[in-house]
Amino acid sequence: TETVISPKTGRAIKAQYRVGLPGSDVVFMAGVYEDGHFSIVTTNANRWMQPVHPRMPLVLLPNEYDQWLLGDYAALVDRSGIELVMEPA
Repeated sequence: TETVISPKTGRAIKAQYRVGLPGSDVVFMAGVYEDGHFSIVTTNANRWMQPVHPRMPLVLLPNEYDQWLLGDYAALVDRSGIELVMEPA
């Protein structure tokens, strides 16, 4: 992971990035909610995310929403073909 100097503290921090899908203003990520707690589901980083972090959110494409909500999770784990746009925050 890349580090940068914080303008507030002067210390090294992890670089922050905006992650998106090409041509889309919205990104849906798989998550779970239980007992008042919410967590984003992660998976291995694909080739676009790998230079930034070894893990990535499980990004859902519009045609996959029902698949996630209806419980066919295993088929969604491989995100290697999901192209991401990465830009410094």
